[in-house]
Amino acid sequence: MISHTHKKRLIEEMLQRNDVTCCTVTHIANANQYFCELEKEGLCKSEWGKLGKSRVKWRFIPLHKVDKAKELYKVAQ
Repeated sequence: MISHTHKKRLIEEMLQRNDVTCCTVTHIANANQYFCELEKEGLCKSEWGKLGKSRVKWRFIPLHKVDKAKELYKVAQ
């Protein structure tokens, strides 16, 4: 149940802003495991990039998957 709630929060965060990484999500411990689960479900994509001098993995929801993610996790945005 908690993993469903964490994934819902991550989806809400990705819908609000485009620059989401594990290091910018401070309210969920070990957010990377939930991002990986969302990727396995096909709702999230990632690509490598830079945040300052650090190399990070940017996470986002592809436009054609937004409605599916909202419906599956009951996000009201």
